Amino acid sequence: MKETILAEPCNQLHVEAIVSRIAADLGLDLKALTLAKYAGCIHWHLRKPGQKGTLEITWWPEKDKVWVSLRENRMGDWIDEAVEFLVCGFHATTEQQN
Repeated sequence: MKETILAEPCNQLHVEAIVSRIAADLGLDLKALTLAKYAGCIHWHLRKPGQKGTLEITWWPEKDKVWVSLRENRMGDWIDEAVEFLVCGFHATTEQQN
């Protein structure tokens, strides 16, 4: 598994809005979950209808961190583009706040 940090710190960011907007822009289905491993986190699965792959995003407010998890058994052709959009979206929001 490979993890990519999207923002750290991120407590000032509108994490849920960014994830929702990018999912909508890319035509991805979005499902919010939780993870026992990271108490208090919000974990999303993003899927592209009709295609293979699941992109996982975790926001852990307690640690002030949001990241993407890439698992080999959940890769799809669309995932690299989605990660690029997420990185750009979080970077742009961070830049606007500084």
